[in-house]
Amino acid sequence: MIKANVDDDAFVDLMLTTFEVVSRARSDAKRNRFANIVSRQVVEAQPWEDAEMAVRLVSELEEIHIEVANTAHSAPICKKVFGGLRVVTLAASSNQDSTGNSPLLLSAALPHYSSAALRMACAELTAKGLLHDEGIGRWDMGAMQYFVTTDLASWLQEWLLSGNQ
Repeated sequence: MIKANVDDDAFVDLMLTTFEVVSRARSDAKRNRFANIVSRQVVEAQPWEDAEMAVRLVSELEEIHIEVANTAHSAPICKKVFGGLRVVTLAASSNQDSTGNSPLLLSAALPHYSSAALRMACAELTAKGLLHDEGIGRWDMGAMQYFVTTDLASWLQEWLLSGNQ
């Protein structure tokens, strides 16, 4: 059922922007992500600005970014040291709590990427506000080693998963 006003100029703007970025997308997975955004907008009539921001953000992300963000979003919960957060790490961790929970090592979860590629993806996701550097300000933890997803990453995931429900 269509809830969005498809006669609105904002719909035309969204479609033109989406067609432009889809024409440059190199993978079917990325094109499907754009389709999920448009279908959610048409079915749910979210604010037009939100759909446009989701398209813009996805256009700036590569497959590695999506995989890292999805891995971080579904990482096991770390109870004691990280207070119930889902944490991923770039470094082998000695921060294991008494229940055996430790941050998920990204290189183990995504072995098809080099450590340099994973570090760069985490840095870029942090710069875009999709990951938060959880190591900063914690005792004996360095910067750019431990990451958690942000509310923005959860918001984007809702847009990307809408067509798969």
